[in-house]
Amino acid sequence: MFCLTRDKPIRLPDDDADDLLDQIYADCEKEKGSLLADRPGEDEMQQRLADLRKQVTSAGLDWYEDEHQSEEVADSEKRREYISNFSGSAGTALIPSSKLDAKALLFVDSRYWVLAEKEVPKKGWEVKRVGASGGSGRSAVVGGWVDYVAELVTHVQRTLTSGLANSVNAQLAPGSTTLNAVKENLVDKIHTPPARSTEPLTEYPTSLSGESTSSKIARMRKVLAARARSDSWVYLLPSLPTIAWLLNYRCVGDIPYLPVAFAYAALTHDACVIFVDSEKLEDEALKKDWKQAGVETRDYGIDEVEKFVQTYVKKSGDDAKSKVRILASDESSWALIKGCKPTLPCPIQDAKCLKNETELENFRNAYLRDGRAMVRWFSFLEQKLVKEEKKIGEWTAAAVLLRYRRQEDMFADSGPQYLDATIDTTRTWFFGKQPDDYMKRAYTRVLQGHIAVATATFPLGADAGGLGMALTLATASDMLTSVPVGFTKGFSFKPGHVTSIEPGFYLEGRWGMRIESVYICKGVETKYEYNGPNWLSFEPVTRVPICTNLIDWSLMTKDEQRWVNAHNTMVQDALLPLLEDDLDKEAREWLKRVCKPKIIWPW
Repeated sequence: MFCLTRDKPIRLPDDDADDLLDQIYADCEKEKGSLLADRPGEDEMQQRLADLRKQVTSAGLDWYEDEHQSEEVADSEKRREYISNFSGSAGTALIPSSKLDAKALLFVDSRYWVLAEKEVPKKGWEVKRVGASGGSGRSAVVGGWVDYVAELVTHVQRTLTSGLANSVNAQLAPGSTTLNAVKENLVDKIHTPPARSTEPLTEYPTSLSGESTSSKIARMRKVLAARARSDSWVYLLPSLPTIAWLLNYRCVGDIPYLPVAFAYAALTHDACVIFVDSEKLEDEALKKDWKQAGVETRDYGIDEVEKFVQTYVKKSGDDAKSKVRILASDESSWALIKGCKPTLPCPIQDAKCLKNETELENFRNAYLRDGRAMVRWFSFLEQKLVKEEKKIGEWTAAAVLLRYRRQEDMFADSGPQYLDATIDTTRTWFFGKQPDDYMKRAYTRVLQGHIAVATATFPLGADAGGLGMALTLATASDMLTSVPVGFTKGFSFKPGHVTSIEPGFYLEGRWGMRIESVYICKGVETKYEYNGPNWLSFEPVTRVPICTNLIDWSLMTKDEQRWVNAHNTMVQDALLPLLEDDLDKEAREWLKRVCKPKIIWPW
């Protein structure tokens, strides 16, 4: 089990708290200074770009693209940042050959327009804004850069998904433009990436997962056998959270903020294989669990996956070889599944989204503990910012929140993670004297959007996104109409599905706001039913108050006002019993004050 020793409480007398705050501030400034010192200068960035353009030319290419598929990546995979200086979690860099009179291009969606303009070198680069109408995500980025390809686009085949490769090929001009795959990464030819972590995998016990590894494998085999339409099949898994869920393990260290490990997996009717570095297999409890479940281990790498598939096909016998189906999702890398036809949506991702009763109860408990940590944090910030008029920057505030969270049981040092759930809470709080009318209007509209979805009664079949059990965050700007990365197209809401509602508004260069809470999807009985219950609603899980001093109450309906009152009363009732420590006096008073209901008249 990975878990931190709880930090000493920081609910201290004022003098001691001030000393600790000063220390946190000093540590943050030191960390920021170190990060800034590591950022390359303009001359260094120009040299990197020139070196890569030469590699593109040497490879006989016109354009080279290198892209990340996940929101968070390991330091060893930050090639786009190395060549462009762009540190955002999503974007595509397109590098021209040195023979072409063209700038390198960085395509980013609306989340990163401002950041990209600040970070990307002015010389030799051009930032392309995609999704100007509000769209975002990988499909918008891909659609944006395809139009700019001149004659030849190439991609490291291990990083491009099969679905995107097919999409790109369909959009390229026939005869004059082709999409090629190269095995070696050209960025790695001009610099040596950091070594990957060797931190071990640890067992994720049934007390937290609610289902054994053996049961999960058997359940998924049954589903895949029905969909494969063949007695001989291999299903390939590249998704790190999906593999971790199926085989009940976690790993801290490979990817910042995500407790997953670099691995591939293959599932057949009689075998389950994980491809992972052998030095990461130290946990005896995990090895025992895998032995009982019949899980084999092999070295990490696409080449090892290919060897396994080839061996499996040979063992099937001459009569069965032509019938063996090699299957995978179209979210798999192009290199991994180039021999797979057709692709098959991943049922394991769908199963991961639907929580069992153990997981749901764990979610509720984790959000209670995190709600307490956030209330202590907000109370602390108000005391320092408003009452004592201290200056606290974003880094320092985040460091204080981390210390509060580390006081809670089962906190895992991997982003906003507890061992029993992933936390995905966002609140906007105003600590000034008086917000202006435009800010209040924007916040109120965001809140109304949140309420509209949170109170919706909707039919079975609505599109869904989801959250992992101490795995990853999955978000989308419109949760009911788009599917986030990591969830199969066509996946629909079912009772037991956990998702987030997170509308937001950002005024470029000034301020932004977001209200995000996590909800459990549940069945609901309506007045008129036909053929049984076919309607769903949401149960709130997040236990953090909604800020009310940013609300323009005149814009809200009576029902919306009642929802805010009921929400904050629910939060207060849930958290007050958890704040009985003498050191929590200010937190208790803060919670009571911000949760005080608005008087609604006429009722």
